[in-house]
Amino acid sequence: MSSHDTGTVTILVPHDGSDPAQAAFEYAIETFPGADLVLFHAIDPFDLPHATDERTPLTDRWLEVQHARATDLFEAAIADLPVDVVRESESEGGDAVSSGEGREESTASTPPNRRYELESNSVETATSVGSPAQSIVAYVDDNDIDQVVLGSRGRGGVPAPQIGSTAEIVVKRVAVPVTVVR
Repeated sequence: MSSHDTGTVTILVPHDGSDPAQAAFEYAIETFPGADLVLFHAIDPFDLPHATDERTPLTDRWLEVQHARATDLFEAAIADLPVDVVRESESEGGDAVSSGEGREESTASTPPNRRYELESNSVETATSVGSPAQSIVAYVDDNDIDQVVLGSRGRGGVPAPQIGSTAEIVVKRVAVPVTVVR
């Protein structure tokens, strides 16, 4: 998606499965009708599951599992949207299906990206491996992103009035406008 080619605004919405991330996704849909949204997930190789001290080897199999988890996260984010936001389309068999059925070919190093058509937005998914803040900043730098909309804190955030460390780093380091949603 290139906003300069189509004249459409492209907004990056990082999502980690947290409530603030879902609120940011819904805010972006409501506030920017007609925008192309990129629902983005950073696969953090240093995020230890369930407070275990044992690190999983970073293998192709590990990456496949992480991409599958990201796909599940994206599908849950779409499923959690209000019904009037998700566009239904008729499949060849006449059954109503979500418009996100198209997958690109993927390998362990390149995850499958999906494209969803909502009532007023198109949503493309993307992932990157690395720390969330650095991955978001790099994605903005490497792609034609016009704005970032992200949650005030993520899964690891301690409830507090200030924003989380990832949101703070993104606000300070990207060269496009950033909206932080509580």
